[in-house]
Amino acid sequence: NQFVKRDLQVMSNLIVNNDLVVDNNQLIKRDLIVSSNLLVNNDLIVDNNQFIKRDLTINSNLFVNNDLVVDNNQLVKRNLTINSNLLVNNDLIVHNNQLVKRDLQVMSNLIVNNDLIVDNNQIIKRDLTVNSNLVVNNDAQIDKNLLVKRDLVVNSNVLVYGYQIIDGELKVKDDTILDK
Repeated sequence: NQFVKRDLQVMSNLIVNNDLVVDNNQLIKRDLIVSSNLLVNNDLIVDNNQFIKRDLTINSNLFVNNDLVVDNNQLVKRNLTINSNLLVNNDLIVHNNQLVKRDLQVMSNLIVNNDLIVDNNQIIKRDLTVNSNLVVNNDAQIDKNLLVKRDLVVNSNVLVYGYQIIDGELKVKDDTILDK
């Protein structure tokens, strides 16, 4: 185990084969590899790749300027900003805003309690819960159910391959074409 009470600053690679706990800020200029748990109680900034074998818990902000791969759960108490790819093989929970500049891939649940912005592709294998705004500037693929509790606005076409069930009124403001 490695325990740091104040700041941790590494100008090259940091490799930890067990737990890493940092109570203040952590700045890594190159790769961060933790083979067990990573707990940071303040900001974590990684300028290159970050690979976590087990849980990642951040009680403040997480900034990654390249790829972030987490094999187990990831919990971020404040903002999560990824300037490249984000791959989580289990649950991802973010209590504030999440910004991913490239691809977002979560193999289990994704819960965001504020805004979620993805500039490229988004793949969620199980549940997606967003309690505020969801903005996707490219493709979004959802393999299971999608529940929208308020309005759904589509600026282009909607294609439904199965049944479309409407449990209320259907209002059409322009021409309607129904094929047999």
